[in-house]
Amino acid sequence: MSTEDKLEQGQSHSGEVTTSENLTGDLLRKEISSLVGHIKPDYFKSKRWFGSKSREIRGYMVRDFELLDAGPDLLGLLLLEIEYAEGEPELFQLPLAFKPLDKVPPAITILPEGAALVLHTPGGEFWAYDAFSEDPICRALYQNIFDNTEYPLQQGKLVFRSLPGRLDSRNLTSIKRISTEQSNTSIIYNNKFILKAFRKLSYGLNPDFEVPYYLSSETSFEYVPRVDGYIEYQPGDKNPVSMGVLQDFIPNEGDGYNVTLDFVRDFYKRLAKYRAEKGNPTGDKSELAQQLAGDFPEVARRLGVITGEMHNALASPTEQPEFKPEQVTKEDTGKWEKAITELIQRVIGSVNRQLPGLSPELQDLLKPVATNEQAYLQMVAGLDSLVQAGVHKTRFHGDYHMGQVLKTGPDFIILDFEGEPARTLEERRSKHSPLKDVAGLLRSFNYAAYAVLFEEWEKTNDPAERSELEDWAQAWEQVARQSFLEGYTEATGRHNGPRFIPADPAIFWQTNKIFELEKAFYELNYEFNNRPTWVPIPAKGLQRIKNEG
Repeated sequence: MSTEDKLEQGQSHSGEVTTSENLTGDLLRKEISSLVGHIKPDYFKSKRWFGSKSREIRGYMVRDFELLDAGPDLLGLLLLEIEYAEGEPELFQLPLAFKPLDKVPPAITILPEGAALVLHTPGGEFWAYDAFSEDPICRALYQNIFDNTEYPLQQGKLVFRSLPGRLDSRNLTSIKRISTEQSNTSIIYNNKFILKAFRKLSYGLNPDFEVPYYLSSETSFEYVPRVDGYIEYQPGDKNPVSMGVLQDFIPNEGDGYNVTLDFVRDFYKRLAKYRAEKGNPTGDKSELAQQLAGDFPEVARRLGVITGEMHNALASPTEQPEFKPEQVTKEDTGKWEKAITELIQRVIGSVNRQLPGLSPELQDLLKPVATNEQAYLQMVAGLDSLVQAGVHKTRFHGDYHMGQVLKTGPDFIILDFEGEPARTLEERRSKHSPLKDVAGLLRSFNYAAYAVLFEEWEKTNDPAERSELEDWAQAWEQVARQSFLEGYTEATGRHNGPRFIPADPAIFWQTNKIFELEKAFYELNYEFNNRPTWVPIPAKGLQRIKNEG
């Protein structure tokens, strides 16, 4: 019987398929390409890890598939390339569980797009859905890493590796999933190890494996989770694909951003108490803001020290070409300036096209940005000073903000070295000025200050009071920035290897301002297209950056 006879697209849903044969592993291996052709685009667009929601899906290409030995269930690992109407295709890791409807978890069946496929077979209705919701496949991934298994797939092989002496037991007493994941899927084992399974894949090493492995095994830097193992797909004709990384799980008090929000809320509580007892202070707010900030200046300073030590480690002398510091050249700064210029022009062009249809409030916020393109472009033309300063480019975090660090007592652990998701793997693995990380972190303080300011604004409609509260948000932000930079420059000042920070403070500030400008335009583009109510944060940030020159 031909494939066309066995598989018929259902009439009620594009994700429904009817087969005249019972569902078996052999059928899945043979017909997987036909089956996935029926997956609805809405299935992917409903997933938090799928970042191309605005792109039109044109079709699918199965790059590889195999069932994993995870017990009696049919659990398969699919490497699926999604093709779009415009632009390059993207490769995704899609583990699928195939189960009778009565055995599908309720958490899946209640979702509108819970199933990738619904298969009608002589043996009943089967659902194909995300297998990471099933313990057997999560258990199989960990135990295969422990066993250093190699799985042959149809077009390549899946390689599981543990690092010597890192895993103490094959037995699992608990398996937990992190529900807040967005671009990846994370699974915690025995409260000791955490597996990050990469959803969007690229041919080559994922920096979220490569950089933590280098830092934890080749340098003395302690503030990154130790790498314990990894999963890699090895195709026959291309570079290996990083599928996942297993690291130490670090108990923590929460991510840095949420911890910071609580500090800002406490700041406003102290401010309210001060104003109730002593009236509204006049004049410069910086000294009082320092007092009202509580312990946060020391917290920010400590994060600055740890960030500086990370950059020191990534600038250590090494013969590994992927991590060896390289002197910044005019070719580098020209390329960086070009990329920032194109970003500014693209974002301002988009804003100008949509400005007439926006609310009067958004128009008022965005007009000062949209009408000052030349001023922003002139600011960019200052990166050549890095060449004159004789600094080096190094590997760096690439998407550094307060949400990428965990608070652990007085210290922080740094996570998520994958880089900005929208960038290519080549870009995310390239060397750059570490000041890009500094700029990202400073912008994060701005977000925290304004996120809590928005909460405070909910308590009053008085324009004068709102303006006063905003002044205090900016005063808090300046305290946070200054404290972080004090710690950062202290730590980097101890570095004995290749210089990566300009010795001249004026060049340091000028360069950092350019990278803040780049980050703020990146944020404005994101908020403009995804969270319009948050547009004021990067818009006001861009006005401040321009005014400071």
